[in-house]
Amino acid sequence: MGNHEYLRMPMAYIAAWGVSGDEHWLELYRNLRAEAYERSKPMSEYWHLYALQQMQASVLVCYELENDEVWKEKYLSLMNSVADYTENKAGNVLNEISRLCGFNVPYCSFREASQELSKSMDDMGLAAICPRRADEHQFWVLQDAANLVIVPTYVPERKACSKAVEAFEQGFSKIDFSKYERCVPVHYLEGYYRNI
Repeated sequence: MGNHEYLRMPMAYIAAWGVSGDEHWLELYRNLRAEAYERSKPMSEYWHLYALQQMQASVLVCYELENDEVWKEKYLSLMNSVADYTENKAGNVLNEISRLCGFNVPYCSFREASQELSKSMDDMGLAAICPRRADEHQFWVLQDAANLVIVPTYVPERKACSKAVEAFEQGFSKIDFSKYERCVPVHYLEGYYRNI
């Protein structure tokens, strides 16, 4: 697993405790909490920023449901580290938005996309075929621009930095709603409402 994935199971356990009140789930959460937290650090390199949005969501649930103030502070510190890392990628994302074109090509269905063996799955000894679309990089760059605002705003009382907001606005401006067929605009909706 990548460090962005380690708090997913503790998040599920503490969420189960939060909705049920059943101490069994809280005990499972506490048994995993310290190791998962340690394995969540340090920040490494990420293919695209969606992994950090997922990580931040897991940490936020743990933070909100945790009743130990020491652990709340640890989670808050981790969320700020994730947000800082993300915001530091704003310049790279802005450069890619400026460099690229073809953001609004028609969506290519799974069956129409070229199919390639997934290297990451193959490295784990699993055979998996993944679709590859011509606009794949453009898709991820537009989503990165949205995540530049989403990830920091998962931190309580934090707003995205101005460079992240600039990339967010530039990314959004590339979407032609008369043509665009992918799911990325939903990310911009979340980013907009989280940062206002």
